[in-house]
Amino acid sequence: MTRTSPQTNATALQSMLETSADKSFATLLPQPAHLQLDGSARPRPVEFVPDYGDQRLPGATRRRIDAAVARLNARLARICDGDGVPGTLHLSVPATPAWPEFGAAEGFELEIAECRLALQGESAWGVLHGLELLLQLCLEGPTLPCGTIQDQPAYPWRGLMLDVARHFLPIPALERTIDCMAAVRLNVLHLHLTDDQAFRFRSTAFPRLASDQAYGADALSALVAFAADRGIRVVPELDVPGHVTHMLVAHPEWAPRNAEGLSLARNLAMTKRFGVHPGCLDPLSEEVRVALGTLLDELCACFPDAYLHVGGDEVHPGWWQEAEGLASTAVEVSALQARFNLFLHGALKARGRRMLAWDEVLHPTLAKLEPPVTVQNWRGATTRDRALAAGHPCIVSSGYYLDLHYGAHWHHRYDPGARQSALLALEDELLTADGFAAVADGMRWTHQWREGSLQTDQVPPIACGADDAASAVVLGGEACLWSELVDEQTLDVRLWSRLPAIAERFWRAPEPTDVVPLESRQACFLEGLRRTGRNDLAARQRAGLLGAGVPISWQPLYDWFEPLKWYARLLGTAALRARLGGREMPQARPYDIHTPLTAAVDHLPVVSVATAVLAQDIAGARAPDAVVRACCERWQMLLVMPDVPEAVRPARDRLARLAALCARRLAAGTLDAAAQAELAHLAEPEDDLLLAPVFALRSWLLAAPVPS
Repeated sequence: MTRTSPQTNATALQSMLETSADKSFATLLPQPAHLQLDGSARPRPVEFVPDYGDQRLPGATRRRIDAAVARLNARLARICDGDGVPGTLHLSVPATPAWPEFGAAEGFELEIAECRLALQGESAWGVLHGLELLLQLCLEGPTLPCGTIQDQPAYPWRGLMLDVARHFLPIPALERTIDCMAAVRLNVLHLHLTDDQAFRFRSTAFPRLASDQAYGADALSALVAFAADRGIRVVPELDVPGHVTHMLVAHPEWAPRNAEGLSLARNLAMTKRFGVHPGCLDPLSEEVRVALGTLLDELCACFPDAYLHVGGDEVHPGWWQEAEGLASTAVEVSALQARFNLFLHGALKARGRRMLAWDEVLHPTLAKLEPPVTVQNWRGATTRDRALAAGHPCIVSSGYYLDLHYGAHWHHRYDPGARQSALLALEDELLTADGFAAVADGMRWTHQWREGSLQTDQVPPIACGADDAASAVVLGGEACLWSELVDEQTLDVRLWSRLPAIAERFWRAPEPTDVVPLESRQACFLEGLRRTGRNDLAARQRAGLLGAGVPISWQPLYDWFEPLKWYARLLGTAALRARLGGREMPQARPYDIHTPLTAAVDHLPVVSVATAVLAQDIAGARAPDAVVRACCERWQMLLVMPDVPEAVRPARDRLARLAALCARRLAAGTLDAAAQAELAHLAEPEDDLLLAPVFALRSWLLAAPVPS
C-alpha cells in the first residue's frame, strides 16, 4: 500500500470533491489523506460478509475483526430499511500483536467498485479504522461512491484524558466513550485514577486507599480488552508525589515528618474542595518507595500498555520545606522532585514500562535517561519546546483542555506540530475573542508559564512510528477533560461537542481549506452517532435540561446561551482575584465534589450553534436589518409564552432585554448612551452563562445610522 502525506493532496482532494457528483466523502470526519473517485456508485449492501481469502490469521485477530464487522452490520441495520443484498468485503489483515502498541502501523486502503469491496490494513488496527470510515460512508445514503481511499494518521499518539477522580465515571460511561473514540480514530484513553479527592483503583495490597466508588482489577482488565478490540490503548495515571491527600488520609505514615518525627498528615482529613492541596508524599522514604512499587505492580497487571503516567504536577512545596532535612529553597524543592522521579523512572524501567508525566517534571537530571521520560505538555505552548530541547518525547495537551469551554473551531486550529510562534499567537488571539473579555486577566495570569521559554521557532520533529518513541519528537496530542464540573450526566455533551474536531486535528496535518466546513462535518458525525445507536447527545441534553427545571417548550431559549469560558466558573470571583494576586490557596471556591451539577449551564454545548448561524447570516447579508428582524420574530415566539418557569426566568429576561435593544436599533437606526451601557451589561456573564447573540449583534447594534 502506498503511503501519502496528508498535506500533499489537499488541493487535489478539494478539486475532486467539488467536481464529483457524489459528495459522500466531503462530510467525512476525519477527512481522508488521499482519495480517487471515478464518478460512479454502487448500492449500499444491507450487510457486509467478511472474506479473508487464504489468510491464516491468529484466532484473536480473526475474532477481533469479525466482532468489528458484526458491530458495523448491527449499526447498518439501524439505518437500512432491510431491502438490498449482502456484500462481500475482502479483507487483508497482516499479523498484529494482541494489544495495540504505540507507533503501530494504522494505515489502510479502502477500495469501492461496482463489483468489489476490499479493505487492506497495515495492521488489524488499520482495518478497524477502515471499517469505521466505511460505516460513515454508509450513513450518507443508499449508494456508496466508487473509488479508492488511502489514509493514515499524522500522529501516532491521539488521546483523551478523562479525570475519573473528581467525579467517578462508571464503566458503561467509559465503554460508551471508548466506542465513540474509535469512530474518530483516537487510539489512547488516559485514565487519571487518583487525586486529592479520591483514589479510584482498588488495590489488593492497600485496601484502605480505595474510594467508595472505585474500579477493581477485573473491571479494569475487562475495560482494557474492550478498548483493544477497538484499537485503543488504555494508560493509567497514579498521580504522585502531589495530589495525594486521599492517599495520606488512608496512610499518614507516607507523609513527611516534622522535627519531632510526627507525620505532617496526622491530622489530615478527607477533602471535598478543588485546587492545589499542600499534602505530598515523603520522596525519600523507603516505605513510600516500597508501597509505590507494589502499586505499580498492581497497575501493570491490569494495564499491558508500555506507558504508565505518574503525574508530577502541581506539587506544593510547603510540606517539603517544613519537614526535617528535605528542602528549603525552590531550587532544592525542584531537585528533590527530580530525585523522586529518578526513582519512579527506575521502578518503571524494571517493570518494562516507560515513564510519562506532566511537564512540571522537567529537570536536567531527567534529560538523559533511557528510555527517556515522556513529557505531557499542558502549561501553555512553550513547555513543549522546552521538553523537546531537553531530549524528551512530548505529548501536546496545551490547546486541548475541554474543561475550559472553548469552541471546537479554536481547538481545531491548534496543531501539535505547529511552530511555537503560531501556538502563542492563538493563545493571544483568545484574549480578545468574543465572550472572553470577562476572563482575559485570568488567562494572562498563565503567561507566567512562558518564563524560560526558548527563543526558537523551528518546526518540531514529529514521530512517525514506534522507533521514534525514544527520540525528542512530538508523539502526538491528547485532549483533557478534567472533571471538577463534569459527572456522568454531563460527560457526553461536554466531551463530544469538541472531541471530534480535535480527533481530526490529531489524525491529519492542517490543510488550507475544507470543502464542507468543520462545524457541518461535526454535526454530521454526531448525527451518525445518534442514528447508529452509539450516543444521542440531543436526547442527553434534553434530559439534562429537564432535570434542571427547563421544560421542553422552553429549551429553545437556551440555544442562545453558552457556558462561561476558561476557569472563571470553577474558581469564582474571590478565588480568581486571589489567583491574580498570587495568594489563591486555600481560597474557597464555589464548587466542590458535592456540588450538584444540575443547572442548565451544566447541560449546554460550549458554543451556541444558533448564534453561529445568526452571525454568518448577518455577515453575508446585503440587508442585515432584515436578518435581525427575522431573528427577533423567532425570539418573540419564546418571549410571549405564558407560565415562565422560575428556573428559566433570568435567562428569559436577558434575552428579552437584548430583543428590546434590537427593536430600538431597528426603529431609531442607532442606540443612545443608556442603551449602549445596557448592551455592555448584557455582554457580561450572569449565572455562569453568556448571552451569545450579544457578540454576533454588537457591531450591528453599535453601527452608525446609514444616511438617507
